[in-house]
Amino acid sequence: MLVSVLLLAAIGTFAFKYFTTPIPHVTAISPATCSGGETMVIHGSGFGTLRTDSYVELSGNRITTSSYAVWQNNEIRFVLPYNVDDGLLFVVTPFGRSEPVVFTNKDGLPVTVRSDPTISLPVATDLSVEKAEIGSTITIGGSNFGILRGDGRVVFSSGNSDDASDDVECSEFDHDYISWTDYSITVRVPDGAKSGYVFVQTEKGSSNRLPLEITAATGTKTYSDKHTYLVTLGANMTNSSGDGSIFAFVPYPVQSSWQRNKEQVTSIPKPIINNYSNTVLHQIQTKDCTGESKASLKDTFAVDVYEVNLSMTNKTPRTNTAAKDWYPQYTKADAIVPSDAEAVTELSKAIVKKEKSPYQQAILMYNWLLNNITLLQELRPAYYDVLDVLDVGNGDAYDFAILYTALLRSQGIPAIPVSGVLVDQQLKTQNHWWCEFYLDTVGWVPVDPAMGAGLEFTVFKPVENPRGYYFGSLDSQHITISRGWTTLKSSQASGKKVYRPKTYGLQSMWEEASHDTIQYSSYWNPVVIEGVY
Repeated sequence: MLVSVLLLAAIGTFAFKYFTTPIPHVTAISPATCSGGETMVIHGSGFGTLRTDSYVELSGNRITTSSYAVWQNNEIRFVLPYNVDDGLLFVVTPFGRSEPVVFTNKDGLPVTVRSDPTISLPVATDLSVEKAEIGSTITIGGSNFGILRGDGRVVFSSGNSDDASDDVECSEFDHDYISWTDYSITVRVPDGAKSGYVFVQTEKGSSNRLPLEITAATGTKTYSDKHTYLVTLGANMTNSSGDGSIFAFVPYPVQSSWQRNKEQVTSIPKPIINNYSNTVLHQIQTKDCTGESKASLKDTFAVDVYEVNLSMTNKTPRTNTAAKDWYPQYTKADAIVPSDAEAVTELSKAIVKKEKSPYQQAILMYNWLLNNITLLQELRPAYYDVLDVLDVGNGDAYDFAILYTALLRSQGIPAIPVSGVLVDQQLKTQNHWWCEFYLDTVGWVPVDPAMGAGLEFTVFKPVENPRGYYFGSLDSQHITISRGWTTLKSSQASGKKVYRPKTYGLQSMWEEASHDTIQYSSYWNPVVIEGVY
């Protein structure tokens, strides 16, 4: 009898402790960016007074026991490992897992992201040059730019101060920001910049404008036929079991010289992280989508899309690959582009022969692809290897884009696969893939091999010669979701990951379920155009 009473008391004590101990909650980490070997502090609540079985998880890895200096209920201090990557940080205790916060390794930042709140309105006094080409380096002199860049940006305007829709800002994607101090900024002239003015914008406001002429000895791109789209991406989760969470990574439409002014209009439910590696990160509890219950997520964006047309004045332009430190990122093989495969390298050599001009090489490989590979109107199964196309002699739009990108990269031409949707006259969408390659002094050049090969699709304006048009030009019915391959890092070491091949986003992960999620079903809706203006 006494044993039973003691056992019931112990169970009661455990149950009371279990149901009254809060799940850990992280309010902040400091510093916001940190390097290996430095001490990081996590502020919050519910961590517990003793660490015991609790731990910090960072970028999918547990922080080792020897790293912790302090573990208190509202504060954790530990030494950051040297090999840690950017990613999500969690505090995990026997009573649950905190919501994630984003950690950034300071050593991996191309530009430091913090601003000095004491500065006043920025003032631009001089430019290092009066004329510049796309991709060339310029320095802006002045004051009050901020000791560090923070959210500051450099903007190139065509001159109409009343209409900012044609403004082009320096791009993180192309590593345009080189240095930033309170009195001097060095940047590369961004893709899409036109002759007009340059100004600096910080959290305090915009500077005065300095004139700059953009020269184009090689070629120019023109932008027209703008459409503003309201684009909705989303998914439904059902039939779940277990007591866990499902993380959904909704791709965020990207910026380019012909897709501008992207803006998030609505996000339902409220995301836990609004921009995580160019995705909107949602968290769904399995309890909210059991049985007949359905958990839905929906993100709507507004984005301006232009028709772009390339006009080449010099069709044998020079190349200056060594001067671009970011080129290697787009000339090597990755998870989906097999540019190092022997079949690809040997084929590209046979196609280009002794041709040295990157532009002419790109034309030769484009023509070879359209002359020798038959375009399939329907998609092949996702498990088919892109390299099979060289054996069977046919492939779909995805195969055309990936194979062409691989051929370009194998010749040292920076190139990226692009994914998104085509919008027809009834505003219906279909997933689609094309690519871009980079030319010095010109910028990114769009190529859609599938449309050039005769993909059946209703365009807004008839194209007289699709084969010629879709090499260097792109209509405003292409909405870009991904540029290049995006590798998303796991938020949990034991998470169950879902990858979706051949869809409108090129990313390594779309969903991740916690280890205590037993099962669930997901359905990603087709991209919906809510309106066009």
